[in-house]
Amino acid sequence: MKKPLSLAAVRAHWESEGAKDAMWGVLTDPDRAPDGWDPDAFFRTGEEDIALIYQQAQAVGLDLTPGNALDFGSGAGRLSQALAARNTTVTGVDVATSMASEATQRAAERGVDNVTFVVNVEPRLPFADGQFDLALTLIVLQHLPPKVARQFIGELVRVVRPGGTVIFQLPSHVEAGDPAASLQQRALSVTPDLVGDQIRSVRINRSGVRNHSMHGARPARVLNLVEQAGGDVVAIIKDEYAGKTWRSYRYFIRKLG
Repeated sequence: MKKPLSLAAVRAHWESEGAKDAMWGVLTDPDRAPDGWDPDAFFRTGEEDIALIYQQAQAVGLDLTPGNALDFGSGAGRLSQALAARNTTVTGVDVATSMASEATQRAAERGVDNVTFVVNVEPRLPFADGQFDLALTLIVLQHLPPKVARQFIGELVRVVRPGGTVIFQLPSHVEAGDPAASLQQRALSVTPDLVGDQIRSVRINRSGVRNHSMHGARPARVLNLVEQAGGDVVAIIKDEYAGKTWRSYRYFIRKLG
């Protein structure tokens, strides 16, 4: 088992990704190699994801009236721009300066003027309690060191107002019977909880392959973390954001209080 990454190592990794090709680093699609993403197509995927998320959230009774939204792990602003069309203001926060710079530039190019991008390198969000009406993160927590990911779940609940909404995605475990899973992945899939474990997942880039850390947490553990932070999980919906080998879920949460 490889030693879990530090938050500093995560930052260094994503600084490099943002400097090389921020859109590709955020959303790798082998079908688009070797040329990478067309910006319009890239941001259209964000619009599609947000449209589905809003549809699901409203179906389970969550309040998504326009307000102040937070995009955690905003990268190149794929989801931030889509959120900006549905909210008064959007704040994107990322660990990498290169990503925030790319996101700011892309928003200006596309005339999105109600979104701001900030850099945060600490395991605590630089926002006041209850500052946002909505906090959202997709395809982010799975790449953080497990201890840090757990802390940020609590932070996302903290910065949302009572009655507000938190939506995040996190894998649960590797499917033991999946023929694509390695022996190590299959062994981990039968452990009670993966929140403290980490494996390597191969991801293709335009010049070869590169390793990305992946981890998961069983839903029971996530429910406990959310409850301790003052949130109520109103729905858990299976998704495909972690790839074919991992089982992954979206959590829809109402802030209590």
